[in-house]
Amino acid sequence: MRTGYFSVLMLMILALSYSGCKEKETETGQDVSVKVNFRYGSQPLAYGQEYIYDTDKRIKIELAKFYVSKPALRNAAGEWIALDPAYYLVDLNHPVMQAGKLAKGTYTALRFGVGVDNSRNIQTDPKAIPATDYPTDHPLNAASDMYWSWATGYIFVKIEGRIDADNNGSYIDPEDKTVSYHPGVADLYREILLEKTFTVDGPTVLEISLDVEKLFTNINLLQNPYAHPNSTSHPEYNAAARMMDNFSSAVE
Repeated sequence: MRTGYFSVLMLMILALSYSGCKEKETETGQDVSVKVNFRYGSQPLAYGQEYIYDTDKRIKIELAKFYVSKPALRNAAGEWIALDPAYYLVDLNHPVMQAGKLAKGTYTALRFGVGVDNSRNIQTDPKAIPATDYPTDHPLNAASDMYWSWATGYIFVKIEGRIDADNNGSYIDPEDKTVSYHPGVADLYREILLEKTFTVDGPTVLEISLDVEKLFTNINLLQNPYAHPNSTSHPEYNAAARMMDNFSSAVE
C-alpha cells in the first residue's frame, strides 16, 4: 500500500516539476521583430511612385535596401541586449527583422550598424568569412547581390531611382538622371543610436522608420546622381559619405 502511495506521490511531484519548467521556459522571452517603415518625406515609400524632388522635379525610387549589423536594445537598467541574429538585409519588400526573444519590459534605445562591420567585411579583416561561404539563405551570402567580388567587400546600401529633371512626365530625356548610390567602403560604415521607448509585453513588433528623402539632404542628385566609391580617394566618396551620414537623421 505504501509503495503505491509513494509512486503516486512521486508522479505528482514530477508533474508539478515539469509544469514549473514549462512555465519558466515560456517566461524566458517574448518573440520580437523589428519592422522598418520606408517613407519618402511624409508619404509611405512605394517603388515606381512619383515624389517631389527639389521643389519642382519628380523622382521615382526603384530600389531601397541596406544591411543592419549587430542591433541591440537598451533595457531600463541601462544594459544593452543584443538581438539575434546579428545581421539582416532590409528592403522595402522585406522590411521585418525577426529578432529572437526578449524579456518583457521597457527598452529605451535601439542601436545598430548600417552596413557590414569590419569583423565580417572581407576587405578590412583577413579573418572575415568570404561571402560565398555563407549558407545561400544567409543575408551575407553573395546571392543577396550586395557584394563586390572584384573589391572583396560588401555594398552597405543600395538606393536607386530616376529623376524627371524637366518635369515633363518622361524619365528618359537626355537631361533626366538615373540615381544609383552603392556605398560600400569600410570607412562608410555608420552606427545609429535611436533614443526611443519600446515596450515588450508579449509577442511584439517594434517599428522604426527610414525617410529616404532625408538620405539625400545636402546632396545635389542632378550633379551627383551616381556614387559607387571603392576607396576613400574615389571622386564619388564624398557624396556617398554624406548619404551615410544622413542615416542618423533619416531613421526615426
